[in-house]
Amino acid sequence: MKQSILPNFIFSLVLGFLGILFFIPSERETAPILSLLTEETQKEIAVTAKTITTTSQELTKKLNHSPKIAPAPSQKKLPAAGVHRSDTSFILVNEAAILKNAPYLDPPALHTALHGYEWALKRGHVKNPNLLTLIDFNRPSSSKRLWVIDMRSHTVLMNLYTTHGKNSGLDYAKQFSARVGSDMTSLGVYETLNPYQGGHGLSLKLQGLEPGVNDTALRRAVVVHPAWYATPAYIEKNHRAGRSWGCFAIDPAIASKLVHLIGNGSVLFAYANQEKSDGLLV
Repeated sequence: MKQSILPNFIFSLVLGFLGILFFIPSERETAPILSLLTEETQKEIAVTAKTITTTSQELTKKLNHSPKIAPAPSQKKLPAAGVHRSDTSFILVNEAAILKNAPYLDPPALHTALHGYEWALKRGHVKNPNLLTLIDFNRPSSSKRLWVIDMRSHTVLMNLYTTHGKNSGLDYAKQFSARVGSDMTSLGVYETLNPYQGGHGLSLKLQGLEPGVNDTALRRAVVVHPAWYATPAYIEKNHRAGRSWGCFAIDPAIASKLVHLIGNGSVLFAYANQEKSDGLLV
């Protein structure tokens, strides 16, 4: 009996220990069983119970002093194709929705611009992720090629004419450079800085974010500014906009609205075919 009852009873105690969070039966509950056992068996059971109690106390101490592990984040459903998610701003951007509201916007231009927008956000350059300004230099200056896009509602807030540098081309911009003195347009990702009163009126400073592509923008004084040669009347008469020294000149009638809308930390992206192979944005 000693050999048959003892192992089973100890096994029961261990199961109880594991199953009900280290619960040890009281004397009253174990008395009927203990009365059936020999004195030697009772001593062995007492030793085993004491060992379990000690182990329980040691485990409890370890658990209380062990580092707390944060719960795993909930798994979020991945966006569908054509939907971009900004981890910085938690904005879901749907290309199809934007294109629906901007029928003249070229899909490759938007797709590349969204990569530039996300690239800038992930690097902490952008204070205002709600807007994206896209300029498509594949289009002629005689067309409205600047879009201001609300990234939350996917709507177009402004669509207007803008210029390119005088050495980049006539109606179409075909050559681009960040070299100081080149008088060409620089492509790529910019962050808008603060508005200021300049020689052309209320203007907007730009910080080029891509080394070797547009990072000389501040030194070159490449800005957004109003200019008479970017008005609809001038463009209608000359069949193209005038040209700058690399700045993005716009119609004075809407310059203040644009500068205040996109200034102070949004993304401006200047696009041409070369940007599709920009290694930084992949």
